[in-house]
Amino acid sequence: MPYCGSTILSYILGSHTEIYGGADLYKLSPAYDAGCSLHGDKCTLWTRENRDSVYRALEKGQVSYYNRICELSSKSYICDASKNPSYFNNRVLGIDCPTLLVNLCKHPLRHVCSLLFNHHFVKEKNIRGESEIKSYLSEDWGSAISFIESSISRIYRHNEEVEEVKFSLGNESWLDIKYEDIVSNSKQMISTINQFFGLSFQDGQLQFQNHDLHPIVGNTGPRRKINIGKSPVPLNSDLRASFYDSGNSSIQMDQKYRLIFNSEQIDAINRINEFEGLCNYLGYPLSPD
Repeated sequence: MPYCGSTILSYILGSHTEIYGGADLYKLSPAYDAGCSLHGDKCTLWTRENRDSVYRALEKGQVSYYNRICELSSKSYICDASKNPSYFNNRVLGIDCPTLLVNLCKHPLRHVCSLLFNHHFVKEKNIRGESEIKSYLSEDWGSAISFIESSISRIYRHNEEVEEVKFSLGNESWLDIKYEDIVSNSKQMISTINQFFGLSFQDGQLQFQNHDLHPIVGNTGPRRKINIGKSPVPLNSDLRASFYDSGNSSIQMDQKYRLIFNSEQIDAINRINEFEGLCNYLGYPLSPD
C-alpha cells in the first residue's frame, strides 16, 4: 500500500547488481506514459524509444513486457513496487515466469499518519508545515479523526485484497516483511529478501543514494537523498521533506506521528475499535514504541 516503505525497499533492492528497481512499474504503460522519477527527460534508460519498445512488448503479454525491461536495464530480476492487488491479479499471477511477492506493512499509526499527511493535509487542505498542521488538528480534530477512521478501513480492505492474492499465489512464493524490521535490522532483512530471490546480499544495497537508479514515479520523498544540491527544509515549511532531510540515509524509522499528534490525539486513535483490530491483524502492539 502507498506510504508503507515500498519505495525505499524498491531503491534498496534496485541497488543490487542483478535487480532493476522499477518502483511504480504499472505506470510504465501507454495509459500513463510515465518516465524516470529521478532523471526525468535526461534519463538514459527510459528514453522515448525505449519506453515505446516496452509498450510494444506489453501488447504481446506481460512476460514480453518484463523481458524487454530486463534487456534494457541489463538486469535478471525486476522489482515491481506497484501497490494495487488487482494489478498483480490481472498482470502477474499465472504468467509463465517466476513470480515472488514481498508483502510489506507498517505500523498502523505510522501508516495512518503518512496517509493523513500526504492526502488530507497536502492534497485536501494545502498545508505542510508543522505549526499549520498542529493548529489544524487542534481546531478541526473531528475532520481529521474522520479521515483517520476512513484510512484505517482503507488499510483493512487493502489487506483483505492482499490475502486473496496470497491465496492465489501460494505460500512458497510469498514473503511477509515489516517496514520496522528493515530499518532496525537492515542487513539481515535485506539478506532475507535476497535469499528469497536466490541472490546474495551486497553491501552497496544500503547506500542506494550512491547508485544510478531509474525508478518509474514512486514516492518522491526518498529522492531528496539522491538529488544533490537541495537545501534542508525546516519543519515549519514542510514536515515531510524535513523528515527525509534528516540523517544520512532514508532508511530510518518513521516517527512523523510524534511531530503531528499530541498524546491525547494518539489516545483517541488508540480507542478506535478498528485501529486496535488492525494492529492485531498485522501483528503489531498498539503503540509503535
